[in-house]
Amino acid sequence: MKTRLSRFIAKRNQKQNGFTLIELMVTVSIVGILSSLALPSFTRAFESTNSSNAKQFVVDAARDCSTALIFEHPVPTVTQADAGSDVTLATYNCIETGSVVAEGGEDRWTVVIDEDGIPEFPVKSTIS
Repeated sequence: MKTRLSRFIAKRNQKQNGFTLIELMVTVSIVGILSSLALPSFTRAFESTNSSNAKQFVVDAARDCSTALIFEHPVPTVTQADAGSDVTLATYNCIETGSVVAEGGEDRWTVVIDEDGIPEFPVKSTIS
């Protein structure tokens, strides 16, 4: 009798290992809800970064073009490889009254170069 009682007490005092199915289902559902709330925020941050990279690219390309035009240096060549993978180079006209256009995220950035070879401020438009 004593051995049976001691085995029962020992078995009852053992720690339970693992999780129940309910605990796992609740945890997975909470993680799913939180990730569905966070996904749009990450997407917006990604698009904003791409737009910012496109803006910086057109400003840099227009500045280099302007410098070449003003100081009568050879016109720099700009290709899609210079733009990077997150920016699409739409047009690059390094001439007086030319322009640089690049797309990133959901935005298109344009920098116009005036007749004196000076780049204007970048202008953003939405890609439709």
